[in-house]
Parts: sequence; structure tokens; C-alpha cells
Amino acid sequence: MNSLYISCLYLRCVSSGYQLFSKEMLVQLRDVKANERLQEIGRRWVALSADEKQHWNKRKDLMWVQYRKELAKFKKVWLTSVA
Repeated sequence: MNSLYISCLYLRCVSSGYQLFSKEMLVQLRDVKANERLQEIGRRWVALSADEKQHWNKRKDLMWVQYRKELAKFKKVWLTSVA
């Protein structure tokens, strides 16, 4: 693992359930005009129930747990290689 790898992991991590939802919806809405995609994503997010939104937030939390594990592994490898 290198710092570029960790940077890529960080960039894949999202800070909210909405951001994760948006990333996945952008892939699904390729046929929608670019200037209308975010509006459509916003409409879909608002239409979700609280339980569905919680599902996206939990997925985001799991991604951060995985990121922190990978970061800890990287630091351990990096520190042993520098020493």
C-alpha cells in the first residue's frame, strides 16, 4: 500500500448518506441531461423514507470503518518500512 492508494480510498469515502446516494444515482442516470441529473437526484432523495435514508447513512458509516482499517494497515506498513 502507498499514499496514493490511501488517497484514493479517502476520495472514495463520502461524508454523508446523501453523497453516497448521489454517487450511485449519477451512474444510473447517465441518460438524463447533465444539467437535470442533480435535480433528479435531489427529488429522489427527498422522496426516500427516513428508513431508506438511514440505510444510506449506515452504508456511509461502514465505508468509513473500512477506510480507517485500511489506513491503520497502511500506517503500520509504512512505519515499519521507514524504521
